[in-house]
Amino acid sequence: MSPQIEIRLQRVEPKYDSYAEPTVKFIGEITNRANDRVFLVCLQCTIKLRDKGLILGNVPLIISQLEQNQPKRFEIDLSFSIDSNNAVHELLKHQELEDIIFELMFTGFCLFIPPNATQVSQIATWSIPPRTLTIELPVDKYRRLLSTYYRDLAWISVSRETYHKLKELMNRKGATTLDELISTMIEEIEHERRS
Repeated sequence: MSPQIEIRLQRVEPKYDSYAEPTVKFIGEITNRANDRVFLVCLQCTIKLRDKGLILGNVPLIISQLEQNQPKRFEIDLSFSIDSNNAVHELLKHQELEDIIFELMFTGFCLFIPPNATQVSQIATWSIPPRTLTIELPVDKYRRLLSTYYRDLAWISVSRETYHKLKELMNRKGATTLDELISTMIEEIEHERRS
């Protein structure tokens, strides 16, 4: 018989002001449901944005001494890069969603001693079949997370064509940032209205 490793996700929480980038923490537990002595569980967790099929990260997870029917808690941190944030932004722009759905796929192996083994030297290896679990983060919590990290910024969505036109205009006007360019343009429009 093979070990019976059960993996469960309990929740996902935003981590406000704890990291350099916006970060969420996935919290779950792993349980040994068989009568084997499991010494070590080595997992690779691939985290995807389910509605786009985009991989956001790969995180290793190692758990030792998994006693029978004694759940062990695990935590996985996922920091959102600029590309990840853009992917979520695009998703929310095109779909009315209440929750962002993450898909976590676990693959790996465990080292164990079968119940009928008489010596520690009879340690066996078992490949854990891939497990895919989903968990949801409310969109308002994600937006609050972004606003915590980027307090003085607002996100404006423009087409790539408009972005390139703004960049060209920025170079012509000698502006160093898009923010400076837009501020200058607003001042010019306000000056024209007054005169």
